[in-house]
Amino acid sequence: SSCSSSSRFAMIFLLGAEISYYTSKVRSYLLHKGISHRLVPASAEIFGEVILPIVGWPVIPVIVDTDPAHGHSLPHEVGTVSAAAGGRVIQDSAVIVEYLERQYPANPLTPSTPVRRLVSALFEVFGDEYLIPAAMHFRWSFPEQRQYFVHEWGRVSAPRVHGSLPPGPEREEFHRTSEQLLRCMRASAVSPPFMGSLFLSFSLSHSLSLSL
Repeated sequence: SSCSSSSRFAMIFLLGAEISYYTSKVRSYLLHKGISHRLVPASAEIFGEVILPIVGWPVIPVIVDTDPAHGHSLPHEVGTVSAAAGGRVIQDSAVIVEYLERQYPANPLTPSTPVRRLVSALFEVFGDEYLIPAAMHFRWSFPEQRQYFVHEWGRVSAPRVHGSLPPGPEREEFHRTSEQLLRCMRASAVSPPFMGSLFLSFSLSHSLSLSL
């Protein structure tokens, strides 16, 4: 997917996954700012040829900020992203947002005063660290979300064949690993007794935001 930007013509490759909590954070920021970008599913090829050699460990999201001269192509073409890696490669969602705020100053999200910047940073830490159990709960604790999860997991783990795997060992292995990952994500979800304090924290955060 992509979104156009009127401020610059450089292409941002966002290496990640729709089911990734932090990839969604960065993509929401890019869409809000109107920054031209392309979401590239972080397949095994992307990890092996781009993320691991440059970042040094298997992590998403990662952005590659490149120039039009490097060339644009389809998001699943690993060679294009590898060539684009001659641009600036940034990892960690908070660092990515900070970097993009500097590179794309129009429509800033960073508050202008020191006090508001501090509060904004606290909100980011709250979302990055404390809301993960809630996100896992609302995303993956409901059976009707399984099909979407399997589809998105397939885009990352087997982007070329996951929609057309014939019955057999390979298809069984794909569904086995997807179920294991889904169980792990559900295990990170909040328990019912924790929901009360979670919603209380939402209320306090909302009240604080209204007072700014």
